[in-house]
Amino acid sequence: MRLVASMFLVIFFILIFLVGLFAATFKFQLLDYDFWKVAFERHSVYQSLAISSKNFLESQVGKEGGSKNDAKVLTDLITTENVKDFVGKNIQNILSFVNGRTPQIIVYIPVNIIPKNLLPKNLSGIQSEILLQDLLTKFNYKDYQNLPLRELGRLGWSATFVFMGLVSLLLIILILLTLLVQEGSRLTAPGIAVFLSGFLTFILSKIGGSFKTMSSGSLPSSSSFAGVLAGNLLPPLIKEFMKTWSAVGLTLVATGLVLFFVRKPRYNVPK
Repeated sequence: MRLVASMFLVIFFILIFLVGLFAATFKFQLLDYDFWKVAFERHSVYQSLAISSKNFLESQVGKEGGSKNDAKVLTDLITTENVKDFVGKNIQNILSFVNGRTPQIIVYIPVNIIPKNLLPKNLSGIQSEILLQDLLTKFNYKDYQNLPLRELGRLGWSATFVFMGLVSLLLIILILLTLLVQEGSRLTAPGIAVFLSGFLTFILSKIGGSFKTMSSGSLPSSSSFAGVLAGNLLPPLIKEFMKTWSAVGLTLVATGLVLFFVRKPRYNVPK
């Protein structure tokens, strides 16, 4: 009975841990602007995105019968610094809203560097920062109320709640596994739970790491600007995720191995 209960708890621990791994990645990396900033700078994302965007724009102009000179007025604006300014500030604004630090999403548009004749009439006279609701209104978007912005604004809090709940469950399972171990016996069951969780995490990090070589040209949607963005933004993020997972996995594997040699203390009950 003790063995069956331990096996069940080990399996449950591993499943909960893997869910918690994704929750932790989402909470402490994906929702952290500093993580995005460091990842993008470490992998020269802004520079590669600027080059890819220029090539995409020139390609689109060429398909429509134009020449590179026709697109030059726009491509001259797509510099590494301008891309960093535009992308960085908008990511920061979105994450501030998602984490509950601002009540609404603020969109950053670098109107000070865009020639006035290139700005849509809807955007004439606007400031560089504008509320998303006001921006959509200027483009006559009437379904603003149907956007899941309320849920998005609670995402950071929800992620914290889920993560803490999962950590609590993991601690409870470890305590139960330890209680099921007989006094004087090795902590084999808790060790197996931790070891296998770490081993699976390490394997997942290697599988996920294979995506780090993706480029905008290798994605099936790279013929669209969304594909260009995904091809430049996703691989560095995935690579940084997997580096963290690899470190976590190796740490847990080592911890699990240590637990195999640790014995549960004997408690002398006074007569």
